[in-house]
Amino acid sequence: GVGKSFLAQMMFEYGLEKNIFNKNSRFIIVNCSEYSNNPELFLTNLFGSKKGAYTGADKNSEGLIRLADKGMLFLDEIHCLLPECQEKLFLFMDKGIYHMVGDNDKWYSAEEHLVFATTEDPQKVLLKTLYRRIPIVANIPPLSDRPIQEKKEIIIHFLKAEAENIDKEIYVSHRLFNAFVDFEFSENVGQLLNCIRACIANAYVEMLDYNSNKIELDIQDLPDYIIQGLTNKKKVLHFNKQKMLSLADLIIEQREDSKLYLYNRDLIDLF
Repeated sequence: GVGKSFLAQMMFEYGLEKNIFNKNSRFIIVNCSEYSNNPELFLTNLFGSKKGAYTGADKNSEGLIRLADKGMLFLDEIHCLLPECQEKLFLFMDKGIYHMVGDNDKWYSAEEHLVFATTEDPQKVLLKTLYRRIPIVANIPPLSDRPIQEKKEIIIHFLKAEAENIDKEIYVSHRLFNAFVDFEFSENVGQLLNCIRACIANAYVEMLDYNSNKIELDIQDLPDYIIQGLTNKKKVLHFNKQKMLSLADLIIEQREDSKLYLYNRDLIDLF
């Protein structure tokens, strides 16, 4: 929930903008957890298979590596791969070649960018040979470890996206916005987004006029577990419930907060 898949997608889109990839390049996603107990199926899907390789293989089947050629292959939850799968993946990373399942005589080649994601310590769950072939390792911090300013920006971004999705103006009470900021989401950005969507759904159900173009979100629209888990519950509930902020108001307020934050940071640096 910290944004690993989102970052991979942004890397691919950046590659398209900078002509690292061409217009026909593909972004292929593989969730390795689906193959944790079935390495044969993983290797078949990854490298492809020849006709007659197994029962029911009545034709050649291209693997995901071939589909991602000249593009990007994103392997999520890579810690779920068994060592034998990691070894074959390492060979492809090292030489750019591979065997299709059922065809050990012919080598095939492909060229693509590989991105891995894991919720575990990669040095503990990956083979050393594979880990050494990964040139860049980025640790993405949980939402609770990110600056408040960044957290506010993420909240506003999601509110804007949801307003566009439902084609309505969203207004947020001061205390609800601060509840979003205060709560420690154990499942990070993904849980925050689900919480915002739940609030909008709850507020929509309570609307008296469904034809209205305006939805007002307040503290009562939060899921119960959020209210119970607020670390500064009294402080959050103290905010004026009558004050509703539009997304434009939130953006302006956020910009002013950012200026104040930078000003204070520079003062501390000078001191």
